Amino acid sequence: MSQVSFALLPTAVLPEEAADTPLLAGGRLLLLGARRSGTTWLGKIFDSHPKVLYRHEPDTVVRTRAFPDFCTDADVVAHRGEARDYLLRMAGVRTLKSAGSLPLLPKSYQDKATFQLRRAIVLGLKACEQIPPLRGWARHVAIPDLLGAQAMDQAPFCVIKSVISCGRVALYAEAMPEARILLILRHPCGQVASTMRGVAQHKFEKQVPIEEIIGLPQADRYGLTRAGLQAMSEAERHAWHWAILNEKALDDLPEDGRGRVLRYEDLCNAPVAVAHELLDFAGLAWDPQVDRFLEDSTRPTSRDRYYRVEKDPIIAMNKWRQELSAEDQRSIMAVAAQTKVGQRFLDA
Repeated sequence: MSQVSFALLPTAVLPEEAADTPLLAGGRLLLLGARRSGTTWLGKIFDSHPKVLYRHEPDTVVRTRAFPDFCTDADVVAHRGEARDYLLRMAGVRTLKSAGSLPLLPKSYQDKATFQLRRAIVLGLKACEQIPPLRGWARHVAIPDLLGAQAMDQAPFCVIKSVISCGRVALYAEAMPEARILLILRHPCGQVASTMRGVAQHKFEKQVPIEEIIGLPQADRYGLTRAGLQAMSEAERHAWHWAILNEKALDDLPEDGRGRVLRYEDLCNAPVAVAHELLDFAGLAWDPQVDRFLEDSTRPTSRDRYYRVEKDPIIAMNKWRQELSAEDQRSIMAVAAQTKVGQRFLDA
């Protein structure tokens, strides 16, 4: 087995004490989007690259109150130092949710034996997670990255995925100017249908979180008020929340080449071609392992059912056409037609 850097890797740690990862010279990408927008599949596409060190929603494990969820220009100036520290801290979160998402694929910064050792640790912790007395412990163990001697010569490329950072795009861009930011948007009907499905399955709060968008410049742009939103249908409230949340992120995305917008539907229509473009944007060379993951995740017989796009990406992205009533579809698209972000989907 190659030499492994254990000095950087605590054996167990509470989430709020997760250590930073110093070996982050190989590039950084922030993958941002709203809930149910396709971020998980996109994140695993990047994670399938051998050079990538992936962190899955570490900000849901280690949260911060140092700066607001929706940042103004003044917040960017006041909190960029704290935000940089927080981003570095997120890169160091190694708990099961953040550093143990399946499927696990070989990495160029590990040899075969090291990869198998780490895989055994992750699978063992996932087994322990199913045993109630061990669940809390398993979820708090820091999984070692097992960065071998290869990582000393060629540092991993760190990808951090978040579904709660659309209001912090400007702050994160200022705090970490060397990072690229990829924002994924999903068709409003697709996002609303998926969110309403999550509510029905008791995965999300029943009430649309309109309070977090009231008072934002993007909400004022369209004359939205609390009373006005409360008088709307559930589908309309979800649509406006989708529009304001994503428009805030769009407005704050860097325009100097560091930011890119991706439509989920474009990825579903042409997974390989779009993945080529996204890896190129991040500065990563194409690798056959990415090809194999894309093939597996879009195949109906895939073993990793959470990440596969049901039977066919086109079927998955159009599922909302059967789930939403015609009236809800019209209401959602009426909202989209009024907004800058919604204009991106009128051709769909």
